[in-house]
Amino acid sequence: MPISRLQFLVGFATALVLGAAQPVTAQLAPPTATPARRDSTIQEYRGAYQRGFEQSWFVPCDGPMDDRMWWVTLTDEALLQRDSLLAKISKDPTNGLAVRWRATVGPRVPAGMMGRGTRYMLVTDIIEVKPLPSAGACQAVERSS
Repeated sequence: MPISRLQFLVGFATALVLGAAQPVTAQLAPPTATPARRDSTIQEYRGAYQRGFEQSWFVPCDGPMDDRMWWVTLTDEALLQRDSLLAKISKDPTNGLAVRWRATVGPRVPAGMMGRGTRYMLVTDIIEVKPLPSAGACQAVERSS
């Protein structure tokens, strides 16, 4: 029994309506994102440290010019060490601190306040904190003979 033109159009319209009600899903497999490799190696770093309201920046002495502003987070233990060492400094506050500490550093990503930095740093141990000299934190260490 042949179907009439009207039956065909009604069937076609029904299929369109039902098909439109179904959510469209992609048939392709989602791309597999490779997570950034996180280096958990603790290393010693030396450089300048700025701290204060909405700032916690570290500029390493040996970092390349385009990778020299890292956002710092201190572990609870390192925070206590820093505050204890700062309490021993009798000089007036300066525009920063010269530091030597142990930390892990993340991969290069926009970091810190407003994404201005290039890495995140987790400080685990403070070795030395002193007021930032006028020559900067990275001047050669003079040894007397």
